[in-house]
Amino acid sequence: MSFGRDTLAGNIIERLEQITARLAAVELLLASAGESAGNLAYFRGEDGSLNAPGVGNFSAGGIRVRVVDDNVSNPPTDAELDTAFGSPATMGEGFVGIVDDNDAATNVWLIGIAGGAWWYEALTKAV
Repeated sequence: MSFGRDTLAGNIIERLEQITARLAAVELLLASAGESAGNLAYFRGEDGSLNAPGVGNFSAGGIRVRVVDDNVSNPPTDAELDTAFGSPATMGEGFVGIVDDNDAATNVWLIGIAGGAWWYEALTKAV
């Protein structure tokens, strides 16, 4: 059965094609990174999402980054972030993660790597 693009079913099919193309692009990017870095493994979940253990989850619903619950200082130190995630050299430029200090949901930090160094930003809980 063929659906015109001006129908609801046609719009849904078109959106699914766009999502599939985006996931294929992410999969290609991950495959390329894995080949060049030699340490990035990924697999496709039953829901069609791409999963890179220790890095994140990529699906049509968005990107989920790694969350750790290590007990860290306020603010977290370079050494604590190395322990929680691995060194910036190991994790690579552009890595993003979240630290939920001691799994308490009181001090939460957005963490990133740029210029070979850790960067952080304290997050504020929504009310």
